[in-house]
Amino acid sequence: MDEGIRGRSGFLLGADRPDVLRALARLSEKDYGAPPSGALPIRITSSYEAGCWSDLAIQLDSDHLQNGNQVIQSGRSCVSELLKGSRGNRRQVAVFRGQDYAVRFQAAAERQGFVSPSCDLIMQAVWSMAQMLGHVITEQAGQSLYFCTSLYEQEAPAFQVGQGLFCFTVTAMVVTPNDQVPLTVWINRPAKSQAIDFSWRDRDSKRNYFCGVRGKRAEQFPVRLNVDPDGHVLDLSYMNFFAVIDDVLHTPCASGPLFPGIVRHSIMRLARSMGVEVVEAQLDVEALTDAIREGRVTEAFATGMAGDILPIKSLREEGGREYRVGHETGTLTQVLRTMLLDIQEGRLDDVYEWMDTRSPHEQPFRAVRKSKW
Repeated sequence: MDEGIRGRSGFLLGADRPDVLRALARLSEKDYGAPPSGALPIRITSSYEAGCWSDLAIQLDSDHLQNGNQVIQSGRSCVSELLKGSRGNRRQVAVFRGQDYAVRFQAAAERQGFVSPSCDLIMQAVWSMAQMLGHVITEQAGQSLYFCTSLYEQEAPAFQVGQGLFCFTVTAMVVTPNDQVPLTVWINRPAKSQAIDFSWRDRDSKRNYFCGVRGKRAEQFPVRLNVDPDGHVLDLSYMNFFAVIDDVLHTPCASGPLFPGIVRHSIMRLARSMGVEVVEAQLDVEALTDAIREGRVTEAFATGMAGDILPIKSLREEGGREYRVGHETGTLTQVLRTMLLDIQEGRLDDVYEWMDTRSPHEQPFRAVRKSKW
């Protein structure tokens, strides 16, 4: 194990355990580059007790290999982020906009009333995983490591009630290239007097996102296009919405309950660099469906949680009425996705400095509280 992999203080705990070394050796022998891709049976954890976070430690996680990330899949109350690591033309894994994801993770934890680890600790855990597991992905275009950072509250013994016990974990999964299945999006219309129901967000949307990046249909967990009581389009839970209307790229303005997408921000910068007109404004759902019926919406897509774009083929009402977009996967959608992947995988110059690369012997990641986005 590389001596550069360190915890919050000292070496990463458990890195030299024989069972951990054997598990890493077995990962080298298994072909994770061929489908089906999946979760890797190792995680890094830290616990918050007595007012401080513990050193990072490695745990073998055999259940995770079979059942997926338990925090996401169970729908438990938690905070989580997906970070994307890519190799491509690089000799080591680079993480897409790691600092911005760490800052957003902290902000989400504070909204939940959780005690968050520092950005330093979050990124140390991610980079430790990248250094340990980077060898299981190849230079194959589109292949990546997704790092899931999760924070949840643990049940405290009776004598520790009120002390705040939290667990932070990082797990990883290999995602292989696939032919993306265009999404059918269900319009979620609340009544005028009804608050928007986001109770299903953690339960359904992340499962569906995983299905999307793996190229599987996800009718069991449909994607919902959230609409506020005034009829304005918001987002698709943990994804953001874009539509090309009359040759202009439209997306709802970033305000109120809109999910603050990091990929959304990246896509707008790329589109504008190509000379595409981008409009951030309130988007009325009735105007949107009318434009689809009139043939003025040539393409639509969603930007995902961990650096990807998913095409949208249609919007559907709860009563079954469907509005089909002009092209299931439009030209602009394809071009933007290719540009983003080329930056992530080193085929295009990273002029925006989005890709974080770290040598194992560099100093721990230091993040400022002010996000770039």
